[in-house]
Amino acid sequence: MGDVYWSDVKRIANKEIGYTEEGNNWTKYARDLDAIHYFNGNKQNVAWCATFTSWCIWKASSPDPKGTALAAQYQPKSDNCGCGVKFNAQYYKNKKKFYSKPEEGDVFFTDGYGHTGFVSQVNSNGTFKTIEGNHNNKVASVTRRISDMEGFGRPWYTAEKPTPTPPTPTPSGYTGAFPKRPARGYFQRGDKGAEVVKLQKLLLWTLPNCLPKYGADGDIGSETLSAVKKCQAIWGTKVDGFYGANSEKAAKEYKK
Repeated sequence: MGDVYWSDVKRIANKEIGYTEEGNNWTKYARDLDAIHYFNGNKQNVAWCATFTSWCIWKASSPDPKGTALAAQYQPKSDNCGCGVKFNAQYYKNKKKFYSKPEEGDVFFTDGYGHTGFVSQVNSNGTFKTIEGNHNNKVASVTRRISDMEGFGRPWYTAEKPTPTPPTPTPSGYTGAFPKRPARGYFQRGDKGAEVVKLQKLLLWTLPNCLPKYGADGDIGSETLSAVKKCQAIWGTKVDGFYGANSEKAAKEYKK
């Protein structure tokens, strides 16, 4: 099995809130999953709440998205996966992953198995917040009562990676100049010169000893690219190793 993090599933599902079916239960979710033969047939033009949950988990899975998504939901792996709400509930029950009390990341099943979606937050008053497909023909976030549920399926998720604790910067903050980015808009392996030195000094201010072998030598190699990724995680921006406009903005905010 590959990896699928609930944090990624939640992020993907949240971005879909507001999506509206494109006539008679036609959705991009059924289209995409049909293209890879995910279910035991084309699930277009039918109720799509269960298709939505599988699609979100599939989008979050790697390096084998289909295989990982099927395994994470205990679904059959031989192109015979059923899509209905009752089918999905039974898959969880068969693996003894069906519970009466919810946790964030669970898949809920309403009374009578008529509807399903994700539990995005559990409240203290007997309710929970959802992200669900096909709610009035849209993806929506609503609040539901635990007492109205048949139960909750618990997918297999990869344990979340610990969030790095950023070091405490010097009281005066970063006093050096921020590097001027190349014309392409970002730094990459092989870049050299005075602006690279400025970038490396910024990295060393953010994370001391992140360039233990070469230091601020004005040459971007594997050590500097690795340091950029570590600092991007601290700055709170996309971790991709490319110091561009978004990284610069995040670094300046972090400096403040």
